[in-house]
Amino acid sequence: MTLPVPPARLPPPNSETLPAGAALFWVHRSDLEPAAFNPGLGADGRFSPITDRAGAVVPSLYAATSPAAAAFETIFHDVLPGPFASVPDAMLQARRASRLRTRRALTIVQLHAPDLRRWSLTPDGLIATPSRDYTVTARWAEAIHRQFADMHGLVWTSNRCDPERCYLFFGNRVQAADFDIAESAGLGSAGPARDAVVAAARRAGIVIVPA
Repeated sequence: MTLPVPPARLPPPNSETLPAGAALFWVHRSDLEPAAFNPGLGADGRFSPITDRAGAVVPSLYAATSPAAAAFETIFHDVLPGPFASVPDAMLQARRASRLRTRRALTIVQLHAPDLRRWSLTPDGLIATPSRDYTVTARWAEAIHRQFADMHGLVWTSNRCDPERCYLFFGNRVQAADFDIAESAGLGSAGPARDAVVAAARRAGIVIVPA
């Protein structure tokens, strides 16, 4: 089924409060700060880049509710299932895993199956679509951002590591200062952060190929 473009006016979304002190995880390039928002550079994401009503790019930060989900949504994102699934260790060497905690409560639009029905959508239509559809899925994020000014971001069930959740935060409503950095460690060195990624790979039968 072809994903439709969002209408000019959406019914109000269902939302939830992400409380202060909530733990979030993300995997990012080693040269980025632990709570750095993407200003719209690099490859397109499912819900980014987007622009506001004035045409300015809205920075974004993706995060997840567990280290494993953060790894599956980044390092393992494009690894196809199969007996020869692998990633080069160089991908880990070039990345860090950071654990953040929210410093204030944030209002988040829910993109779970019952919530999407309000907009005549399904998770398969918005959350599980291939990257070739990112142009349209990002338009949905853009429509939500433009039409509901009191929303700080989006939440959905990870397509690659259910039942964990993924978040996208709108960088013109949430800033790096809204997060405490609880931990940040390079994935190229031995330690709990790398162990979590290796365990996630082992669970999925993904081989980490030494450099």
